[in-house]
Amino acid sequence: MMQPYLVTSLAALCAVLVFSDATAQTRARQQLQLTDGNQDNTITLPATLGDKISLYGNRLGQANMYGFGIAANTLTYKSANTHQWYVNGTERMSLAGDILSVDKLSAPSTLGDKISLFGNRFGQANMYGFGIAANTLYYKSANTHKWYIDNSPSMTLVNGRLGIGTQSPDHELIVQGNDPAMQIRDDTTDNSANAARLELLERAGGNYNGGAYFWWNGETNKLLIGTKNEGNNRNILILDRGTENVGIGTQNPGSYKLAVNGKIRAKEIVVETGWSDFVFEDDYVLRPLSEVKSFIEDNGHLPDVPSAKTIESEGVSLGENQAVLLRKIEELTLYTIALEERLAELEAAR
Repeated sequence: MMQPYLVTSLAALCAVLVFSDATAQTRARQQLQLTDGNQDNTITLPATLGDKISLYGNRLGQANMYGFGIAANTLTYKSANTHQWYVNGTERMSLAGDILSVDKLSAPSTLGDKISLFGNRFGQANMYGFGIAANTLYYKSANTHKWYIDNSPSMTLVNGRLGIGTQSPDHELIVQGNDPAMQIRDDTTDNSANAARLELLERAGGNYNGGAYFWWNGETNKLLIGTKNEGNNRNILILDRGTENVGIGTQNPGSYKLAVNGKIRAKEIVVETGWSDFVFEDDYVLRPLSEVKSFIEDNGHLPDVPSAKTIESEGVSLGENQAVLLRKIEELTLYTIALEERLAELEAAR
């Protein structure tokens, strides 16, 4: 039978509890051994592998045990033989439940990942959650960054206002920086008609139906700028990327740099085109009035002037039309001068 005995060291003021029977000691798995007076009343365990301390209702490895255990380089707590938290030399610490902190939660200042709230370890695939690395904060899903913040002045959220590049946003969204830019990207490769858009909507009657939009059509390679009313889109301005032409009220500006489907009112329009001063050159051949008369009788309009039918089907070029009208005025002036000279000759012949 195992006989315990107590040895007291007055110099170290420590008590040692040992077992005298080696066989019984093996069967007891060395449940507790107190050191001699030179070890400052510490509790030590042998250096062999295996469970060292267990404060469980049952031994480690048995079912339905509750408590703490220390194995080789590990510290574990189990409930119903299931790890609730676990610390070893690799994962550092694993928890099976929630964490409640009544004070701050801090991490070491060395580089690398500091806090991970992921379904899997950092570096493994298909993980979901948050991570904090050196001067960074990011969220990953399926091992892909969903958002990422580095150590530069990146993003501030204050009183419902978001500042990007500024810590003092005074509107709902502020983007600030040196040559700042914002992009809305469409990751599809099917040239969709709804490739990317920005809408500015006004709430009316509980619905956001009215407003304006900027809409990139990937099928036609055109930027549409328009208004929305009761859910209906009205394209007002169209920019064609291929031709660099602009349409107002039409999506097909054709070969014109600016095509307008409607009336235009302006204070001034400047047209740069050829002019008709060549009429006054010495080698210009002025049609006889008799020839002009015959042309009018056959065609119903002046020579070099488009007909009403042509204008109706093809339109009129303001610059060219002004030049033609000036040409006719200059020709009429030459006819008048010639007529006056003829009258002067007749008057002199009397």
